[in-house]
Amino acid sequence: MNYKLAHNSHAGIKRSHNEDTYGISHQQNTFLVADGMGGHDHGEIASALARDYILDGLADNKTVQQAIYDANEAIITSSLEKGSQLPMGTTIAIMQFTDNQYQCAWVGDSRLQPSALIILTCRNWLISNLLPLNKLAAILTAM
Repeated sequence: MNYKLAHNSHAGIKRSHNEDTYGISHQQNTFLVADGMGGHDHGEIASALARDYILDGLADNKTVQQAIYDANEAIITSSLEKGSQLPMGTTIAIMQFTDNQYQCAWVGDSRLQPSALIILTCRNWLISNLLPLNKLAAILTAM
């Protein structure tokens, strides 16, 4: 599968540093963004742990759901070990392509909006086979 990915992130107007991270697994056809929770301690650590545990879990053939659960446990454990006043936290948004389908998952207020996906070209099998049948619009509308 051929795809192009671009990303951009901003610390926002209140933070001096950025707590966002992103991850890509070409082998698993997976993209994710994890946004460390502002107002909580060590958001940048939580987002990096989420990225690493999820991508590693998917590489070990775990489901997206199980990989998220494992990441959550790692974040909780790390937060308890640090003994901070506030727990660590992160939001997560994941998209994974398999064959001619994709699945999306998110935790927290970071989310994917499949209806906002933009078709840039019709050179791939999925788009070229679904678009003429008007199926793609129905799939995206239903989500």
